[in-house]
Amino acid sequence: MADKTHGALTQRERWEGHWQREKKGHPDGYIFDGILRPLLPQGGDYLEIGCAPGATMAYFHRNYGYRVCGIDYAGIPLVQDTMRHYGIGEYEAIDADFLTYRFPEGRQFDVVASFGFIEHFSDFRAVLLRQAALVRPGGHLVCEVPNLRGLNYLLFRLLQPRELEGHNLAAMAPSAIADPLRRYGFRIRYARYVGTCFVHFDAQNPYLADHPARLRLVRAARQALGAVGLGNAPSAWLSPYIVVVATRDVQGKGT
Repeated sequence: MADKTHGALTQRERWEGHWQREKKGHPDGYIFDGILRPLLPQGGDYLEIGCAPGATMAYFHRNYGYRVCGIDYAGIPLVQDTMRHYGIGEYEAIDADFLTYRFPEGRQFDVVASFGFIEHFSDFRAVLLRQAALVRPGGHLVCEVPNLRGLNYLLFRLLQPRELEGHNLAAMAPSAIADPLRRYGFRIRYARYVGTCFVHFDAQNPYLADHPARLRLVRAARQALGAVGLGNAPSAWLSPYIVVVATRDVQGKGT
């Protein structure tokens, strides 16, 4: 994420430290499984941008039969450890900056995905379209970003104020992602807010795991939301995630 031409809001050192603290959970318990399974095909070539620590690559390989490739400029040893842990021998892990790395001419993928990536740039649309260009005609793009607006903004101000500095809030709306993709020749299959706040703050998050009082507070708030029927109430104010899934025009045309 170091390419200054796209206004990187974070640096390599931040991510190297991040992946030493936070590890993702088991790949078969993926939080977006219910959304993605009806929309994506089985089999094919898969690219994940910002792939560390490798759990989602393992998820797609194990559950969709994809030939997986990931690119990241931090945490590739963790990706390799994850693949080894789950017995995945055939994969590609590229240790490089996505914004400066040049894929072989003509190389494209059936599914190109990023999870929590584009919002770390001031020019997030350019980063999104760079991702979109790697999608094969008829293929699919998956883009997830956190929603740090609404109530989650207040939570981050309270619990993780420095984290806000590395995020572009303008990327955090379904239309902010879907509209550029439409103009580039994609059909939007899914573009919504997902879940209710406090889902984002799970027990693996070091900002909670290392602070028992914070973890108790979040668990209590989560229970309270469930008790009043807001355990799953997607909205711009409450949701911690935004997920967009789009399919590229079979003619491969961008506008």
